[in-house]
Amino acid sequence: MTTFKEPYDAAIKAINQAGSPFEIGRTTIDQTSYLTYLNAPKNIPELLAPGRTISGQERDQDFLIYQDERLSFEDFFNQADALSDRSFVFWELCVIGEEIDIALGFNITHEPA
Repeated sequence: MTTFKEPYDAAIKAINQAGSPFEIGRTTIDQTSYLTYLNAPKNIPELLAPGRTISGQERDQDFLIYQDERLSFEDFFNQADALSDRSFVFWELCVIGEEIDIALGFNITHEPA
């Protein structure tokens, strides 16, 4: 008799094995070793790169829909580029050792469940 956990553990092992897209291994960052997804994109531009190959009318198709708001692929990439440009300017103005504050704002118009 197998338990529920055995098939789950087998599935996790299969998708995390060597050579898979979700391979897990050790990565050292600033002399600290972490378990990471070895085949994950290294940065946001690398993550978005495959989507940038969309061309023509496909760029006008819906990428994200939330309630009555719609964002096309073109809108998404324009907003991502604008955010990237502002971020680059911000980090260019920072001096090593300088303290900075980062605030994340969420525009939630409803009560979370």
